[in-house]
Amino acid sequence: MNKINKLPIERGKSIFLGIINGLKFLHENGIIHRDINPNNIVFETIDSEPIIIDFGISFMKPDNFGQENFHEKICDVATSVYKAPEVLLSIKNYSTPIDIWACGIIAMLMFSKDAEIPFSSQSFHSDIALLATIFNTFGRPTIKTWPEVKHSSSFQNLNKDFIPDLRKSSTELLPKLNKINDSKWFDVFDRMMVYESGNRATAADILKCLRD
Repeated sequence: MNKINKLPIERGKSIFLGIINGLKFLHENGIIHRDINPNNIVFETIDSEPIIIDFGISFMKPDNFGQENFHEKICDVATSVYKAPEVLLSIKNYSTPIDIWACGIIAMLMFSKDAEIPFSSQSFHSDIALLATIFNTFGRPTIKTWPEVKHSSSFQNLNKDFIPDLRKSSTELLPKLNKINDSKWFDVFDRMMVYESGNRATAADILKCLRD
């Protein structure tokens, strides 16, 4: 059975911007959602703005109501392939960029040709397989390009022989957007899907770029 993604491009763009606008509000108010995925995006009507729900594992600055130190947060967060790479490597001082990464994965789903995320099937069930798939998709990082993992023994011990160096192009990962002549969307996606979380585009950055 062949799947076809029939979500109109303009509707996909509207949904994406709505999610990012919601994240901007959350992040500016000190909240990391920590579980952005399609199941936590709902709509009042088929044409309405997206609404972010389920704050059960969210983090509220500065210390999640005394439950977590900001620099020692739990890493058992996010769902399946929407987990950011820093969480997979147990970098405990992660922050709002993990929500941005998850939204980038949602973009790959919405702007795909077949309504599928272009990851290996094993990555939906295994964090190890997911990390390998991320490296195969976005290129193999190094300590130089991803300094926040320099103290991660897991990263140091990864077998690099099976991981290619080059990332796939954004035009390949967002095929439906090839139909529109707007390079801003690909530029923004490139800035969202970087390993060093401190260099990842913020929600405010994304909105400024795409709405200007």
